[in-house]
Amino acid sequence: MPPNKSDYHEFYARYVSLVPEDQVLPAVLGEFERTRATIESIPLDQELVVHEPYKWNVRQVMSHMIDAERVFSDRAHRISRGDETHLPSFDEMHFVAESGHCNVPLARLYQEFMFLRKSNELLFGNMSEKQWSRRGTACNWPVTVLALAYMTLGHERHHTSIIRKRFKVG
Repeated sequence: MPPNKSDYHEFYARYVSLVPEDQVLPAVLGEFERTRATIESIPLDQELVVHEPYKWNVRQVMSHMIDAERVFSDRAHRISRGDETHLPSFDEMHFVAESGHCNVPLARLYQEFMFLRKSNELLFGNMSEKQWSRRGTACNWPVTVLALAYMTLGHERHHTSIIRKRFKVG
């Protein structure tokens, strides 16, 4: 069952809305192939091109997807374990600028994302019902583990949709 609107900040509604499935874990597993096909369709000579009106090239987008996957899953992990620490936001522009990922081929970045996602599939797949419903604080707003899983998948779908639009693929 998708999270309630009270389970996350309204900013993240755009990501949660991209996951209409009632069960997030099978959706997370199913999305992986679609993302792989999207990334593999990008021509090598286009990996560093910024297409207006966008601000990042596709390597930077993948870098941002990696960062968000790490941050969202860290929040879910900590909250699922009963950590009551107020978890900070992250500056996506700073993270991308400091990543150095423009020097890393897109295929390698996708590999990093793949391993993170596989780890997160296990994290989410091994959670109890109690852990899924736990509520914590991130970016000064309440959030549940379930909402974080939906946000993680919705974030991926958001960015891969933009990539497909930019490159007119899949």
